[in-house]
Amino acid sequence: MTVPDAVSYKDINSDTVVPGITVDKVMVYLELFGQEARKNAKEMYFAKFLRSIRINMVGNDVFILGRVSAEMIKNCIYKVDLKIDHMGVVQESHCECASGMGPEAHCKHVVLVMFALTKVKEGIITMETSTQQLQTFHQAKKNTRAHL
Repeated sequence: MTVPDAVSYKDINSDTVVPGITVDKVMVYLELFGQEARKNAKEMYFAKFLRSIRINMVGNDVFILGRVSAEMIKNCIYKVDLKIDHMGVVQESHCECASGMGPEAHCKHVVLVMFALTKVKEGIITMETSTQQLQTFHQAKKNTRAHL
């Protein structure tokens, strides 16, 4: 799969205009290969396995670059590439995992990124970084000792 240079991608937020990719179009794409939306891909999305998702528009094509944490390997991150046409139909997909090779990948990582694209208007859920959490070392701790 030929993709644009990684530095030309931009972050996706709720104001980003992504061509109309819908759950129906994701299902049609998966049905082409005798697959269905895996329950664990949706669970992985809500469990914040999606690290980042970026977009690049080139002509009539939209390229999506997603980074997804592996489910079974602690420090492994898979790069997922999608090519979508101006109508929101997935043209090509690729993932770095063993089952995601080729221009028609349909592994759970690809499905997770596709599902995330259907959530753009609501706000895509990604993994929290350590700097997103509030510091707690300046707060009083709860007393857990039993009273006599």
